Amino acid sequence: QGSYQSIVGSAGYLAPEITEGGDYTVRSDVYSLGAVVYRLLTGQRAGYNAPPPHTVNRSVPRAASRVISKALRGDPAQRYASVDEFVDALERARLVGMLTRPALVVSGLLVLVLALWGVGVWPFGRGGPPPVETAGAAVVTSTPAGEGALADEETPVAVAAVPTFTNTPTSAPDLTATAVVYATDVAATIAARDATATSAAVTAMADVPTPTQLPTSTPTFTPTPCPADAVLLQGQCATLTPTPIPTPTSSPTATSTPTPCPANTVLRQGQCATPTSTETPSPTMTFTSTSASTSTKTPTPTPCPTDWMLLQGKCAPIITSTVERSTATAQAQATARARLTATALVVEPVAGAIRQHEGVPFVFIPAGEFAMGADDEDSDGDASPIHMVFLDEYWIMQTEVTNFQFSRCVDAGACRPPDNLIWKNVAYAEYPVTDVNWSDAANYAKWVGGALPTEAQWEKACRGTDGRIYPWGAQEPSNDLANFDYLRGGVMPAGSYWLGRSPYGVLDMSGNVAEWIRDWYDDNFYSVSPLENPVGPMNGNEQVVRGGSFISPYTRSLRCSSRIGVAPDRRERVYGFRVVRSSVP
Repeated sequence: QGSYQSIVGSAGYLAPEITEGGDYTVRSDVYSLGAVVYRLLTGQRAGYNAPPPHTVNRSVPRAASRVISKALRGDPAQRYASVDEFVDALERARLVGMLTRPALVVSGLLVLVLALWGVGVWPFGRGGPPPVETAGAAVVTSTPAGEGALADEETPVAVAAVPTFTNTPTSAPDLTATAVVYATDVAATIAARDATATSAAVTAMADVPTPTQLPTSTPTFTPTPCPADAVLLQGQCATLTPTPIPTPTSSPTATSTPTPCPANTVLRQGQCATPTSTETPSPTMTFTSTSASTSTKTPTPTPCPTDWMLLQGKCAPIITSTVERSTATAQAQATARARLTATALVVEPVAGAIRQHEGVPFVFIPAGEFAMGADDEDSDGDASPIHMVFLDEYWIMQTEVTNFQFSRCVDAGACRPPDNLIWKNVAYAEYPVTDVNWSDAANYAKWVGGALPTEAQWEKACRGTDGRIYPWGAQEPSNDLANFDYLRGGVMPAGSYWLGRSPYGVLDMSGNVAEWIRDWYDDNFYSVSPLENPVGPMNGNEQVVRGGSFISPYTRSLRCSSRIGVAPDRRERVYGFRVVRSSVP
């Protein structure tokens, strides 16, 4: 016998182990308090895969951002051991002192939250759960407010009824639900945002494939091939019929021998006539038939050797098949190779050219300079100053690495499986692989003979050389250009946003999943960055992540110049990657 205690809370603030039916610990309280602080500072939903607070609200110190991010880790063991430890860390990061300044709207509420914790009335409990034993769970359901009611994250959601055994048995189980009352949002923008949310938005993280809107392909007419003895002529197959060409022969000019006239006559106009006294007889001409030809004599060329032919006045080997080629003389082969080498054209790839490497499309990025960074008022401070960078040519994957591509590395024993169950589901084969950390991404890139892109390589592939803000230009992001702010409810298949392609034709560089970069993060690196083929600092605490993801609420994170630092061991639903190569055979 025992009494059951229901754990009731708002879905946006409960730790993931609670929502997934796991055990409740004091670290669950740490997560809940972190979610409240995150919401007050950023005005958006918290979560173990949410972007660091300082990337959303630039007034948040980076030290405080790291403290909050640690409290929101998906793995309870990676959070603070107690709420006291979490609050102490916030104080050391000077977050509490900063929030007491009147410039921040949320300061009063956050101070109130921390004060409630200090006096022991924190609704989730202080110092951990009571000393109980867990023997199972009973599901407690909640009734929607009405047909079509919003599944707002502030609506209390019953998660599980955890049985609590007391020392004194009772005759019958007593089910007691402990309700938690939440304050309304403090910012008008949050209320307006939540008021338009739908139940599909709350369940946005569900891995349900969404129909992909791919660009309409233009059909290409392919004519039916003609037989081997025919050619395509004006859209129809015509049979090739060899016509022998007669060899001209020299014919002698035929001459005739006319009958001679009598001695007293002369030949006049073909007839014999008697001359007058004044005429002088014409000399008699004797025509003799001859067999000699009167035609012009053509010089006879020197005959070519066997298996050679006369070509443009010179003898050349006849090579019509592999067999005959193999029987040609070594000298003829060497001559032919020399001529081919001298006349061959070297075809260089153009910007945006695509080559397949083991079935994976890579896009060519030519060598040259581009403007890196941003310094306008809407950009992050760590993206300045703008500086010109020269890069050698390289090839970058057209899309992020997919679950299918990554599974080959796992099957080969070279990669660690992702921290999810969908990577081996054929329904998600063409989705970007996620829940991999920086080392997982780097290992895969090395396995396929490439590397993770540097910050400079990634940014040039995203914005080109014309200084554009987003891959597609200066137009603000929309539903048909990128996957962000839960517009699609979750991750989309790789290559879904053709209209949002970069000037080189690289896809999904803004939104969908954020991408691991080779470089360590340093918010002041641009002030000391080399100007030719730059690589980030030699070491650091965080790796660079670029591009934003499907949960990014602000378009600033979708900019080609936007950069954030993330702990390299994080495996979250929002992190993927792509590979670069110096060449593609």
